[in-house]
Amino acid sequence: MLVTVQIGRGDLDGAMASAAQINALAQRVGDDRNLAESDLAAGRVLLAQGDATEGVEALTSAVERFDRLKMRLDAGSARLDLGEALAASGETELAVNEVRAASVGFEKVGAVRQADRADALLRSLGERGRVGPKGVGRLTRRELEVLELLSEGLTNAEIAQRLFISTKTAGNHVSNILMKLNLRSRTEAAAHVLRLGLDT
Repeated sequence: MLVTVQIGRGDLDGAMASAAQINALAQRVGDDRNLAESDLAAGRVLLAQGDATEGVEALTSAVERFDRLKMRLDAGSARLDLGEALAASGETELAVNEVRAASVGFEKVGAVRQADRADALLRSLGERGRVGPKGVGRLTRRELEVLELLSEGLTNAEIAQRLFISTKTAGNHVSNILMKLNLRSRTEAAAHVLRLGLDT
């Protein structure tokens, strides 16, 4: 997200302008995905400005919207930001709950790098991170998105349309997913998602 890059560079004016553009689009379109992204951008900008209270409200809204949409990676990222905001506000117990939920969610979808980040934050809050084997997640972020769409029974063309990629690229992602997870078919991929509990 551009807002995150701008904040990282110390360009708060640029981040505020980008967040305003995202919000304008979200208000115009009015769907939950755009509204969630707007909440997330606003929350990150508010935190960067030192407004933890408003930042927590915006991030809480982003988490709720992403959860409703079953956008698990985005929900986890927003939850991680929310945990950091709560920790900065002295709400350690609430922060731990959010960060732990993010870690569990990341682990479920095989997002190991993000789970590691959540665990590092847990340790900084005096808690233990996840235990057990690490490094089991081998799918890229895009492959995880494709896997979720596969579980909905979408064709390569439909996946391509949803993700704004070519049908050939979608097919390549599907092939890579099946190979990496040692699955034989799209049906097995959908069953794999259900086994992991991603649709609960």
